Amino acid sequence: MRALKTRHRIPYRGLMLEVEGYFCEGTPQTYEHPGESIEFEIHEVWVGDTDISSLFDDYTELERKTLEKHYL
Repeated sequence: MRALKTRHRIPYRGLMLEVEGYFCEGTPQTYEHPGESIEFEIHEVWVGDTDISSLFDDYTELERKTLEKHYL
């Protein structure tokens, strides 16, 4: 599965964040292959020029919001 590095603006708890990560479009399910779902894996989170990645213990909600806004 090929990953594409992307950067998106996402509103989160009253702030406009920029998230940078990798998007994988997944593969379709077939009779012989269970397939893989699409995903977005965050590597950095920014507010303006400040990297705030270390403030997050878990990116799950931001990754879900990014997928919903930009890929689904």
